[in-house]
Amino acid sequence: TEITLDPEKWIYKYADEGTWQYTMIPMPLDTGSQYVSYHDTIIVRGGSGTRQYSIISGSPPEGLELNSETGVISGGPRGSGEFVFTVRAVDEYETHQDSCEFKLSILPTSGFPGDANDDGKANLLDVSFIINYLYRGRLAPRVPAFADVNNDCKINLLDVSYIINYLYRDGPDLQIGCAL
Repeated sequence: TEITLDPEKWIYKYADEGTWQYTMIPMPLDTGSQYVSYHDTIIVRGGSGTRQYSIISGSPPEGLELNSETGVISGGPRGSGEFVFTVRAVDEYETHQDSCEFKLSILPTSGFPGDANDDGKANLLDVSFIINYLYRGRLAPRVPAFADVNNDCKINLLDVSYIINYLYRDGPDLQIGCAL
Protein backbone atom coordinates (compact mmCIF):
# COMPACT_ATOMS: atom_id res chain seq x y z
CA THR A 1 0.00 0.00 0.00
CA GLU A 2 3.03 2.27 0.18
CA ILE A 3 5.49 3.08 -2.60
CA THR A 4 8.80 4.79 -1.95
CA LEU A 5 10.52 6.20 -5.00
CA ASP A 6 14.27 6.68 -5.00
CA PRO A 7 14.80 5.89 -1.29
CA GLU A 8 18.59 6.38 -1.59
CA LYS A 9 18.09 9.70 -3.42
CA TRP A 10 20.22 8.57 -6.35
CA ILE A 11 18.45 10.82 -8.82
CA TYR A 12 18.74 13.94 -6.68
CA LYS A 13 22.26 13.10 -5.58
CA TYR A 14 23.73 12.94 -9.07
CA ALA A 15 21.40 15.09 -11.15
CA ASP A 16 23.62 18.17 -11.16
CA GLU A 17 27.02 16.50 -11.53
CA GLY A 18 26.94 16.21 -15.33
CA THR A 19 28.54 18.72 -17.68
CA TRP A 20 25.96 20.75 -19.58
CA GLN A 21 27.08 21.43 -23.11
CA TYR A 22 26.20 24.84 -24.50
CA THR A 23 24.59 24.29 -27.90
CA MET A 24 22.72 26.42 -30.40
CA ILE A 25 20.12 24.18 -32.02
CA PRO A 26 20.41 24.46 -35.83
CA MET A 27 16.63 24.32 -36.43
CA PRO A 28 15.61 25.70 -39.84
CA LEU A 29 13.92 29.09 -39.65
CA ASP A 30 10.33 29.39 -40.84
CA THR A 31 9.81 30.75 -44.34
CA GLY A 32 8.30 34.24 -44.36
CA SER A 33 6.56 36.54 -46.81
CA GLN A 34 7.62 40.01 -47.82
CA TYR A 35 5.77 42.80 -45.92
CA VAL A 36 4.01 40.26 -43.67
CA SER A 37 4.68 39.95 -39.94
CA TYR A 38 7.39 37.38 -39.12
CA HIS A 39 8.33 35.67 -35.83
CA ASP A 40 10.74 32.82 -35.09
CA THR A 41 13.21 31.97 -32.31
CA ILE A 42 16.85 30.89 -32.16
CA ILE A 43 17.10 28.11 -29.55
CA VAL A 44 20.11 27.52 -27.26
CA ARG A 45 20.43 24.83 -24.59
CA GLY A 46 22.91 24.55 -21.72
CA GLY A 47 25.10 27.16 -20.07
CA SER A 48 23.94 29.22 -17.16
CA GLY A 49 21.86 32.33 -16.63
CA THR A 50 20.62 34.55 -19.41
CA ARG A 51 22.04 34.73 -22.92
CA GLN A 52 23.07 37.49 -25.28
CA TYR A 53 22.41 36.91 -28.99
CA SER A 54 24.09 38.77 -31.83
CA ILE A 55 24.50 38.51 -35.58
CA ILE A 56 28.20 38.13 -36.35
CA SER A 57 28.07 37.83 -40.14
CA GLY A 58 25.53 38.34 -42.90
CA SER A 59 22.17 39.91 -42.15
CA PRO A 60 18.45 39.20 -42.22
CA PRO A 61 16.31 41.26 -44.61
CA GLU A 62 15.60 44.89 -43.81
CA GLY A 63 12.67 45.09 -41.41
CA LEU A 64 13.64 42.03 -39.33
CA GLU A 65 15.59 42.27 -36.09
CA LEU A 66 17.15 39.80 -33.67
CA ASN A 67 16.24 40.48 -30.03
CA SER A 68 19.59 40.30 -28.23
CA GLU A 69 18.03 38.99 -25.00
CA THR A 70 15.49 36.44 -26.25
CA GLY A 71 16.82 35.22 -29.60
CA VAL A 72 13.52 36.12 -31.28
CA ILE A 73 13.69 37.25 -34.91
CA SER A 74 10.69 39.42 -35.69
CA GLY A 75 9.36 42.30 -37.73
CA GLY A 76 8.13 42.79 -41.27
CA PRO A 77 10.66 41.86 -43.97
CA ARG A 78 10.83 44.49 -46.69
CA GLY A 79 12.95 42.40 -49.03
CA SER A 80 12.53 38.93 -50.52
CA GLY A 81 14.99 36.17 -51.34
CA GLU A 82 17.43 33.97 -49.43
CA PHE A 83 19.23 35.59 -46.50
CA VAL A 84 22.17 33.89 -44.79
CA PHE A 85 23.51 35.08 -41.45
CA THR A 86 25.38 33.69 -38.46
CA VAL A 87 24.07 34.12 -34.92
CA ARG A 88 26.22 33.84 -31.80
CA ALA A 89 24.89 33.29 -28.29
CA VAL A 90 26.96 33.87 -25.15
CA ASP A 91 25.82 32.87 -21.67
CA GLU A 92 25.51 35.30 -18.77
CA TYR A 93 29.00 34.65 -17.39
CA GLU A 94 30.64 34.58 -20.84
CA THR A 95 31.97 31.10 -20.12
CA HIS A 96 30.02 29.38 -22.90
CA GLN A 97 29.23 30.42 -26.44
CA ASP A 98 28.10 28.87 -29.68
CA SER A 99 27.26 30.11 -33.14
CA CYS A 100 25.34 28.76 -36.08
CA GLU A 101 24.61 29.83 -39.65
CA PHE A 102 20.95 30.23 -40.55
CA LYS A 103 19.24 30.59 -43.92
CA LEU A 104 15.99 32.51 -44.05
CA SER A 105 13.72 32.39 -47.10
CA ILE A 106 11.38 35.33 -47.64
CA LEU A 107 8.87 34.88 -50.47
CA PRO A 108 7.91 37.90 -52.56
CA THR A 109 4.44 39.28 -51.99
CA SER A 110 2.45 40.46 -54.96
CA GLY A 111 0.50 43.67 -54.66
CA PHE A 112 1.17 47.33 -54.19
CA PRO A 113 0.46 50.24 -51.84
CA GLY A 114 -3.21 51.02 -51.43
CA ASP A 115 -4.43 47.53 -52.34
CA ALA A 116 -5.74 46.82 -48.84
CA ASN A 117 -8.38 44.31 -49.99
CA ASP A 118 -5.95 42.39 -52.22
CA ASP A 119 -7.96 42.71 -55.44
CA GLY A 120 -5.15 44.07 -57.61
CA LYS A 121 -6.37 47.69 -57.62
CA ALA A 122 -6.19 50.75 -55.37
CA ASN A 123 -9.67 52.25 -55.35
CA LEU A 124 -12.66 53.22 -53.19
CA LEU A 125 -13.18 49.56 -52.21
CA ASP A 126 -9.85 49.70 -50.39
CA VAL A 127 -11.04 52.76 -48.47
CA SER A 128 -14.16 50.83 -47.46
CA PHE A 129 -12.06 47.78 -46.54
CA ILE A 130 -9.84 49.83 -44.20
CA ILE A 131 -12.84 51.54 -42.57
CA ASN A 132 -14.53 48.16 -42.01
CA TYR A 133 -11.31 46.81 -40.51
CA LEU A 134 -10.83 49.80 -38.21
CA TYR A 135 -14.40 50.40 -37.05
CA ARG A 136 -16.36 47.20 -37.64
CA GLY A 137 -13.87 44.53 -36.58
CA ARG A 138 -13.64 43.01 -40.04
CA LEU A 139 -10.63 41.16 -41.46
CA ALA A 140 -7.24 42.82 -41.34
CA PRO A 141 -5.46 43.43 -44.64
CA ARG A 142 -3.48 40.35 -45.75
CA VAL A 143 -0.46 42.61 -46.24
CA PRO A 144 -0.82 45.39 -43.65
CA ALA A 145 2.04 47.39 -45.22
CA PHE A 146 -0.15 47.92 -48.32
CA ALA A 147 -2.84 49.61 -46.18
CA ASP A 148 -0.31 51.85 -44.36
CA VAL A 149 -0.01 54.12 -47.40
CA ASN A 150 1.36 57.15 -45.54
CA ASN A 151 4.15 55.01 -44.00
CA ASP A 152 3.58 56.01 -40.37
CA CYS A 153 3.61 52.37 -39.19
CA LYS A 154 -0.10 52.41 -38.33
CA ILE A 155 -3.28 51.69 -40.19
CA ASN A 156 -5.73 54.45 -39.35
CA LEU A 157 -8.04 57.10 -40.77
CA LEU A 158 -5.05 59.06 -42.11
CA ASP A 159 -4.43 56.20 -44.56
CA VAL A 160 -8.05 56.45 -45.75
CA SER A 161 -7.59 60.18 -46.31
CA TYR A 162 -4.29 59.57 -48.10
CA ILE A 163 -5.90 57.10 -50.53
CA ILE A 164 -8.82 59.46 -51.24
CA ASN A 165 -6.41 62.35 -51.90
CA TYR A 166 -4.38 60.13 -54.21
CA LEU A 167 -7.42 58.88 -56.13
CA TYR A 168 -9.48 62.09 -56.41
CA ARG A 169 -7.26 65.09 -55.70
CA ASP A 170 -3.99 64.17 -57.43
CA GLY A 171 -2.36 63.68 -54.01
CA PRO A 172 1.08 62.21 -53.35
CA ASP A 173 1.94 58.67 -54.42
CA LEU A 174 0.91 55.86 -52.11
CA GLN A 175 3.78 54.29 -50.15
CA ILE A 176 4.45 50.83 -48.78
CA GLY A 177 4.26 51.24 -45.05
CA CYS A 178 5.76 49.46 -42.10
CA ALA A 179 2.53 48.47 -40.31
CA LEU A 180 2.41 44.84 -39.28
